[in-house]
Order: sequence, then structure tokens, then C-alpha cells
Amino acid sequence: MADDPTSAETKMTNGRAVTTGSRRVSLITEMWRDGREVTKAIISDAWFFVLILVALIIGNLGLQVLRHSGYPSERIERFEAIHYWGYLCCHTMFIVDLIWKLLLALFFGGKK
Repeated sequence: MADDPTSAETKMTNGRAVTTGSRRVSLITEMWRDGREVTKAIISDAWFFVLILVALIIGNLGLQVLRHSGYPSERIERFEAIHYWGYLCCHTMFIVDLIWKLLLALFFGGKK
């Protein structure tokens, strides 16, 4: 009971019993305690997704710079096609990974 941060506790202060109210625990802290492995997987996937997305956004900005600097439009169109397929592959990988993890959790379960 003393380890649970959401419970009310009674402490002795100057010879008097003082009851402290329950502390609110953040959602992230609660998720971390309840399912540490699941939380780690979600956080790592989110950071990986953000990293890939930032790389693609920087690539898009590079294409804009090329366009404004007078680079031939035929070559920019090729780069844009590569950029599009990069976005598509990135999103497809994450959707497939999500579905795979959901199916594994559904059929093989976790904590009950």
C-alpha cells in the first residue's frame, strides 16, 4: 500500500496523524508501470516513424530548393516519384508492422 502512489497515506507529523491525499499519476507513468514492454515497443515505433518522417520532409524541402534554383523539371519529377514511393513504403511498413503486432497479441495474448 505504501508503494502505490495513488493511495492516501497517514503519516505522523509532530505527534499528529496527517492524511495525505491521493496523488495523480500521469498517463505515461501509468502505462510504463502497467505494461513496460508494450510501452517500450510503442515509444520505439513512434520515434522510428518520426525519424523517417523528418527525413522525408527534409527531402521534400530539398526538392523545393532544387525547383527554385532552376534545376530541370524532368529530373525533379523523377525525384518526386522516388519521394512519393518513399512515403508509400514508409507508411506500408508501419501498417504491416502494426497489423502483425496486433495479430500476435490477439492470438498469443499477453497479460490477463
